[in-house]
Amino acid sequence: EIILNEEPPTEYDNIHLPHQKPSLNIISPQENQVVGYNILINFTWSTVFNFKKIDIFVDDILQQTIDWQPPQNSTINLTLDDSWATGEHYLKIVIYDEAENTTIKNIKIFLD
Repeated sequence: EIILNEEPPTEYDNIHLPHQKPSLNIISPQENQVVGYNILINFTWSTVFNFKKIDIFVDDILQQTIDWQPPQNSTINLTLDDSWATGEHYLKIVIYDEAENTTIKNIKIFLD
């Protein structure tokens, strides 16, 4: 059934807006940095809404989930096993808030 005289929706989402997304900055490793199998990841973060979690990926494979609220300037130790090939890889960090806003940061690293 088609109703032609119905008012359009007037709802507005004021939670999932770009300025409400979490802030995330990877301090180290830096883009194109050579790293070993024990990677110290230093990052800063902030959220407008309550912190939910941070996921850390290498080549889109989840390596670690931080579901406790770390300090806003944090260092996380990520240890990769020796099955990882040396060379180019991608480190991705995703931060989530309780409203399911997310921010994703990707950097290229070289494993040696």
